[in-house]
Amino acid sequence: MKKAVSLLVLIFLSLGIPVSKAGFQGGDILLNNSKRHNFSNNQSPDIFRLILKGKDLVNAEATFSITNSFGREIFKETFPASDLIGYEITVENPSIIKKEEVIKKRANEFFIEKNFLNPAISPKEEFDEDYAEETIWKDIKMDRTAIGFFYLLGEEGLSWIAYSKKTGKVVMYRTCC
Repeated sequence: MKKAVSLLVLIFLSLGIPVSKAGFQGGDILLNNSKRHNFSNNQSPDIFRLILKGKDLVNAEATFSITNSFGREIFKETFPASDLIGYEITVENPSIIKKEEVIKKRANEFFIEKNFLNPAISPKEEFDEDYAEETIWKDIKMDRTAIGFFYLLGEEGLSWIAYSKKTGKVVMYRTCC
């Protein structure tokens, strides 16, 4: 029975259906956001997923992953869900409710369309050694079909990733602050 429930949870998550809406209770998945978007292959979309697990949103663990159209996980990053707060809260000593509201808002907006960049690097953009590794930068910039994805963690953790067809993996082609 346990294996059947686990399989159903995986199926719902792969379809982007929050487990809580699928009728499961008592699990530790607090929020599940997913989006299908072309990334590693311009012919078929990958699944971008952000899952928050834990006892409460403020102390949850967030996992951002990308699974290609063949079901292979090509990217995974885990971080504290509180990293989604960033500069969103401007008052001192915000309430737990306010923190949870901001985490939900940022998690639900994580995959907004403007965070997907096509091409990943504009032809006009110049390389900056302070924020990128030159070999990776050149690889992604030369691939006019590469799609980038931008996301922010914490107050200034800016990251830009793309799928490198040359290396066959997701690379961070720019990071800042």
